[in-house]
Amino acid sequence: MVYFCADDYGISEGANSRIENCLENGVLNKISVLPNGKVLDFKKRLSDKDAILSLHINLVEGRPLSNPAFRHTLLP
Repeated sequence: MVYFCADDYGISEGANSRIENCLENGVLNKISVLPNGKVLDFKKRLSDKDAILSLHINLVEGRPLSNPAFRHTLLP
């Protein structure tokens, strides 16, 4: 099987809408979700869609997901 994956789902409302449109029109079959994106209601929005979900690990952009007490251990 060939996968056509959209990247950065969750980065913005506009990106989410365009990715959802491509999914609904059969252009995509896989979506990479940005866990620290601005729009993270993907579970509700994609529950009725037939797509494979994966995580886009982002180490340098957006807000950190780690506990603030431990962030100093992530930096040199």
